Amino acid sequence: MDRVEKQADGCWYWTGSTAANGYANVKKALWGESYVHRWSYIHHKGPIPEGMMIRHTCDVRHCVNPAHLIPGYSVDNVHDMLQRNPDGCHRAFTPEQVQEIRAAYTSAPFPSNTELAARHGISATAMSNLTSGRTYAYVPPTAKKVMT
Repeated sequence: MDRVEKQADGCWYWTGSTAANGYANVKKALWGESYVHRWSYIHHKGPIPEGMMIRHTCDVRHCVNPAHLIPGYSVDNVHDMLQRNPDGCHRAFTPEQVQEIRAAYTSAPFPSNTELAARHGISATAMSNLTSGRTYAYVPPTAKKVMT
């Protein structure tokens, strides 16, 4: 998979296209699956059990590392999410992560909110709210984005 960036935390970020919901995707005709995390699970671990979905233990929707992928039911997914993030958010960031994301947003090559969202497994709207300070307002702001 040449469209994968391996991260220090063990995630394998898909750098190809992503669906509007943040999941890595390809044309279904290419691999028989449209979501790359499902293909990765099948390719590395075998068939997905009947009636089950593939869950991310890392909560990063575009992660395709088979070690981070487990089968389960929708209720398991919701339970996991609430255990990790009691406020119900799909992904919670530490203040340090927010600072890093905002610094990346305001530095060359000036990635868009959509690009940053894909990297971090959240929607472009959620990323826009994070980079603008509408969310995580308690985290001190970073420099404003300047285009050169």
